Formats: sequence, structure tokens, C-alpha cells
Amino acid sequence: MMVLVMGGASSGKSEYAEKLLMNLSKGEAMTYLATMESMSKASIKRIENHARRREGKGFDLIEQEKNISSIAGSCHKNILLECLPTLVSNEMFENNSDGFVFHPEVSERIFADVMKLYEYSDNLVIVNNDVFSDGKLYDEMTEKYMSELGTLSCKIAERADAVVYLTAGLPEMIKGEIKC
Repeated sequence: MMVLVMGGASSGKSEYAEKLLMNLSKGEAMTYLATMESMSKASIKRIENHARRREGKGFDLIEQEKNISSIAGSCHKNILLECLPTLVSNEMFENNSDGFVFHPEVSERIFADVMKLYEYSDNLVIVNNDVFSDGKLYDEMTEKYMSELGTLSCKIAERADAVVYLTAGLPEMIKGEIKC
């Protein structure tokens, strides 16, 4: 089963996704596939908060900031992908020895990576952030990022067995149903 968990910032998506995968896995091993790079104090704090929250829940952690399909064979059959917007950002914006590199077209490749994980897994729960509803205009690169994330979100939602939207910690089924 593939479930896409959507919601705004601090809406309870991650905690819901963790509990959901724990229920779906029925006690079998689970992989927490973390995509955030620890590049700033804020990101390190966020990573530490997520790690504390999932302590004792039975997740094996794999940190993979890019090319997530490359580690499919290292994952258990129950996977929590945390999170899609960070993965898109990691793949789209790159700092390397030559300076800043912009890879604007990433949704097709990431979609293929997600589908490879889905084919490998029994249960794949994907955390996604709703960055589309603030109505603001952004610079060209941010608009391209949001467009790629939107395209990817639609494609994944189409293939997902279920889509859940969280508001203030309350889940609303958008597509399908979850039996666990």
C-alpha cells in the first residue's frame, strides 16, 4: 500500500505517518528514510526533534538525501519517506565545488525513484508538505521548485492507494481508505 500524507507546516503529518506505518507493518521491520541534510542549526534541531519523537517505535533509520531508489534493497518492506519537499529541494538545488547548480527538471526522476521504492515495499508512507496554498508570488527558482513539487505530488497521489490531508493533527481522507 502507498499512502501520501499531506498537510501544512506543523500539522502533525510526520507523527501521523509514523503511527500509520506502525499499524500497517503489523510488527514487521520498518525503515525511516530521512532526506533532510544537516546543513544548518535549524535543520539539525529539526532532525533531533524527529529522532526523539520516533525513539522506541522500532524504525531503522537510513539517511539518503538524493537518489532514494539506490537504497531500496537496504530498506525493510515497510518504509516511511520523510519528506518529499526536502527530497525535491536536495535534487533541484546543489552546492558543489563549482558553486551553485540548479537542476530544474527533477520530478520525472524522483517519481521513478518513488515508484521503485513502492514496487520494492509492502507499505510506503510518504510525507508531503502543502506549500501551494499561501497565494504568494515567489522568485523564478522557488516557483519552479513549487511547480516540480506540485507535478510530483499529483503523480504520486494518482498512483497512491490513499491520500490523507492533516489539519491541526486531524486526518481527512482525500482518496481511498486505509484498513489496518
